[in-house]
Amino acid sequence: MKRSAAITALLCAALTGHSATALAQGADADPDEKPGAATAAGTPAPAAADAPAATPSAAPGAGSGGADGSGDVDESSIDEQDYGERRQGDERDLQYSWKTAGRHYVVPLAFVSLHGYLEGVFGAYSKDWTVEEPTQLGHPGQGLVPFTSNSSFQYDAALFVSTDLSAHTRSLIELHLVSDAAGQGAAGHGGLTFAITEASASWDLYKSYLTLGGGVYWAPFGIVNIDWLGGQALFLLVPRASGAFPAHFNERGVRLNGAKALARGFGVNYVVSVGNGVHSFDIDGQNAYDLDNGKTVIGRVGLFPGLGPDLEIGLSFAAGRLRESGDPAAEEATLRYPGAFSAYGADLLWHLGNLDVRSYYIVSIESLGVTGGVSPPDLVRHGFVAETSYQFMVDLPIGNVRAIVPKARFDWIAVDALDEAGTGATNMQTGVYSVGIDLRTAGTVGAVLGLEYHFQDEIKGFAAPLENDRFLARLLAKF
Repeated sequence: MKRSAAITALLCAALTGHSATALAQGADADPDEKPGAATAAGTPAPAAADAPAATPSAAPGAGSGGADGSGDVDESSIDEQDYGERRQGDERDLQYSWKTAGRHYVVPLAFVSLHGYLEGVFGAYSKDWTVEEPTQLGHPGQGLVPFTSNSSFQYDAALFVSTDLSAHTRSLIELHLVSDAAGQGAAGHGGLTFAITEASASWDLYKSYLTLGGGVYWAPFGIVNIDWLGGQALFLLVPRASGAFPAHFNERGVRLNGAKALARGFGVNYVVSVGNGVHSFDIDGQNAYDLDNGKTVIGRVGLFPGLGPDLEIGLSFAAGRLRESGDPAAEEATLRYPGAFSAYGADLLWHLGNLDVRSYYIVSIESLGVTGGVSPPDLVRHGFVAETSYQFMVDLPIGNVRAIVPKARFDWIAVDALDEAGTGATNMQTGVYSVGIDLRTAGTVGAVLGLEYHFQDEIKGFAAPLENDRFLARLLAKF
């Protein structure tokens, strides 16, 4: 009997890669022994095998920590639907890691990883697309959408180079080659601009709980950094709601982040950043030092309320100086005064099978300084966005299409627009209703054909409605 059990163990070891000795011991185990005890000492339970793998954001170059550690849950008492609680150590903690925007383009545990995407965009005719109004996205604006009312094309090419320097240190460079980094229709030198949106290094100081990072990186306020990276966003248009966060898109400074798995599908992560800020995406905005000593502090806490990494609720805070002094000749009234801001946000990420839901709310207060005897009022901004998509798996013979993904979004912003005299403000509101569909090939490496239409509604504060609805299309190739 023992000989047959040993032969069976050897065959199983060859097929599964497990230790033949451990399998043979399992064959000699007491048949009345509880399955939970055998699982804790031997092979993982099916729930562990099916648990979500550590995301690339937890891997080299994504700013996530990783070290030795052990679980704090009694495994013998966990149900089969344990959402990955049988994970141990850093892998179990890292499934709750804070995520950078370009996480899907970074390969974990690779000494050198080179990935990226190429994206071509078409924008149809839109009569009032270039009309300036206060609820528009601030600088650099809609960099991926052609800044013209005529039908036109735009592109973005991105490279992600990550290195795993050691078991606890890593680096990431994210480089974009675009013709219009400012989103205002002005091409860079020679028609091409290099935009470095991330050039950072990170060092795990203590397990997965404390990682130190620094350099240039996407501002970690809420989850708006996902919207700012075109190859990662669900829609081409950056939500106007993200403009309720009045600071820069990129940060230049130092960052701390960490994650911890708690009991039964609960977890927590955090990120804190202090930096100078980058004035624009393109090279001209990369000053050698901070011109006005305007530091910005940003923090976010992510909470996972019992469904493992499939459901995350985030709370964010930011505060800092926007302008140390005003420019009396500035065309925009707000820029004529010194300014500081504070911002608060809440966000939601929910993955339920093939359904994805994503939403956030931002409120900010910009305080303007007294200039020339004028004391402007505080300016309040509110932004809310909710978007959803559902992935239908198919097998189409044309184009190797493996998924059809309908998508929808509601985007709303309300801003206080300062008047020319600087003594009062008008509340203005815009809503954007977006629908579309994506055709995707299999896997994270492949192609996406996206078609979308955006209905823009001037809700409040406008003298007349604008004709700025627009059809957009894109072809995205990821490698």
